[in-house]
Amino acid sequence: MRYTSARMVSATVFSGDMAGSLLWDSTQTLTLGTSAAASHGLGVGDVLVGGDLEVDGVTYFDGQIFVGNGSLPSPSIAFTNYPTSGLFMDGDKPAIVRGGVKMVSFGGGPAAAFAGNVNMISNTIYSSIQALELGTAATTSNGLASGDVLVGGALEVDGTAYLDGGIKVPPYNVDYVMPAGGAILGATAPTFEVNGIVGGLGFDADAEAAYLNFEIPSSWDGTSDLKLKVYWVAESGDAPLLNETVKWDFEYRSLVWGTEDADNGTAVTATATYTETADPGDDQDTHITEITLDFADANQPLTAGDVIIGRFDRDVTGDTYSGLGVVHHWEVEVQEDKVLRDHL
Repeated sequence: MRYTSARMVSATVFSGDMAGSLLWDSTQTLTLGTSAAASHGLGVGDVLVGGDLEVDGVTYFDGQIFVGNGSLPSPSIAFTNYPTSGLFMDGDKPAIVRGGVKMVSFGGGPAAAFAGNVNMISNTIYSSIQALELGTAATTSNGLASGDVLVGGALEVDGTAYLDGGIKVPPYNVDYVMPAGGAILGATAPTFEVNGIVGGLGFDADAEAAYLNFEIPSSWDGTSDLKLKVYWVAESGDAPLLNETVKWDFEYRSLVWGTEDADNGTAVTATATYTETADPGDDQDTHITEITLDFADANQPLTAGDVIIGRFDRDVTGDTYSGLGVVHHWEVEVQEDKVLRDHL
């Protein structure tokens, strides 16, 4: 035995070598703990621990660490307070287990399982039975399925995001404005009228008409009615009386422009009536009257991209107010649920 600084209780306590703070066996692997036989070809300068090893400080590994394959309930690398959570080999694929449940496994074969349903092929990660969830757990509200991705939390893209389709968002209303001055007037035209500083087209006869047209945007949700909103005032100095009415009409067709004829199908007439509730009313009051265009009308169903052409007038014989209805402008209210590339 060779040693430089050591107190030996007996010759049977230690059969290796010691020099300063260096402890080794010059003929074979140094064994610590209970007697054991190396199964990994250890030799002189190596250390074999026959029992368990506890390190209460930091352990530094400059080389590789080789551990057993472990299993789903007993991972080969686990955590003190969570012995059923850690790493193990799932066949030939490294895997992560949490609470005895396999969460992720990686592999280069045809499919590597993620929690049983998520797969990895080359650099593609997908779910074979439902939308792939990223971030916090979430439930799709848009019918996502296999091949889709659901982000449960916020999504940040610090680079460029390429969106070949549109962006679908919760429904929101958009109003497309048509000034009265931009309308095409009929053979019997409404007159230009001014009430205070409000100028517009004055309607007081059935034959007076303005022709409107607008395209249904591709961002329309496809399942909601459109609203033609009439912004108007009464004739200056002629306030409507209590319960007097003003009735507006819009006769229209919804066409695939360039494919369908202008007289395609049976025209639909949509109407809306304003009833005065004050006694008397005020000729300076501003009014908004909404005419509903049924998206699923049997004669003129609406389709995104269609052009709506129509004749707007006042049904004077069907209402009771004797003065002019002065239209300042129209708005088409569309419920949209997509942000398209040409909107960005």
